[in-house]
Amino acid sequence: MTDTMNTLRATALALALILGAAPCAPLRAQIPGDREALLNGDGNGMASYAELNGYPGPKHVLDLAVKLALTAMQRHDIREIYNDMLTRAHVLGKMIVKVEQELHYAFNSGMLSQESVEEDAESIGRMRGTLRGIHLAAHIKTRELLTKKQIESYIAIRKALREKEAGQDKPGAPPAGEHRYDPGGQR
Repeated sequence: MTDTMNTLRATALALALILGAAPCAPLRAQIPGDREALLNGDGNGMASYAELNGYPGPKHVLDLAVKLALTAMQRHDIREIYNDMLTRAHVLGKMIVKVEQELHYAFNSGMLSQESVEEDAESIGRMRGTLRGIHLAAHIKTRELLTKKQIESYIAIRKALREKEAGQDKPGAPPAGEHRYDPGGQR
């Protein structure tokens, strides 16, 4: 009877994996923890070195287009940088989430080996590094399109906004005086 039960369990597990169902209890947390940011193409702090050293991000520059007095050409070119970055980040983010979920399910099902885990972990690391590079490169390209005065204004505005946010802590709402860039809009 024990052999029959083990065979049934193995068959049920295989069927669950084939159908894409989780073989155990539902996930209690997102896998990976930054899943939504990855799927949305958000930078999620990946380019903080650039930001803190005077290399503005395209999304934030577009958010501040009026205050920075961007020309129509600058807006167009920076929007292209942003859209390219976002498209590439979406694709890579989906791939990262897929491998992270596969790794989770491998542990969940017990169907893994040290070699497969190491391969998945290295793959995730490479993809995350590439994703970070995409975000950092967009900051470099954006800076090249701005004047020295616009960069100085950007740094001052962002510093003031960070200081103000540190005192408020309201997630999701744009800081006072800042408008979120709408990729479909024509700001």
